[in-house]
Amino acid sequence: MYLPDHFKEVDPAEIASIISGAPLACVVAHSAEGLVANHVPLMLDKGGDLIGHFALAKIIASLEMVSRFRSSFAVSIHLTNRYPSKQEYHRHVPTWNYQVLHIHGTIKYQYDVRSKKAAICLLTQKQERRVNSDKA
Repeated sequence: MYLPDHFKEVDPAEIASIISGAPLACVVAHSAEGLVANHVPLMLDKGGDLIGHFALAKIIASLEMVSRFRSSFAVSIHLTNRYPSKQEYHRHVPTWNYQVLHIHGTIKYQYDVRSKKAAICLLTQKQERRVNSDKA
């Protein structure tokens, strides 16, 4: 993805906020079958690692992955007047405003019962808190 330096987000608190606000990641990897994408809820642990739970059927042999999180987005028409071509051709060109994180890394699968239960409990607690706070 093309990303100008002035749009890069490096603030850990803002990155954590985006992941917390939009936890359903699209995890992409290259496998023997080609590119594979799975949608998996992920969260950051205290050490800054992503935690999630893959069903056995979704496990990907590749360890190198990209996790993509998309937060809110909007389309702005009023900013199109700033495009030089607007005055010449009088066409509206929408501007997309959005927040997206692409986190590159290596996945580590943990198959022991304790790790699986811990991940599932953390994810469940976080999502239940989120649902309950939305109801309030």
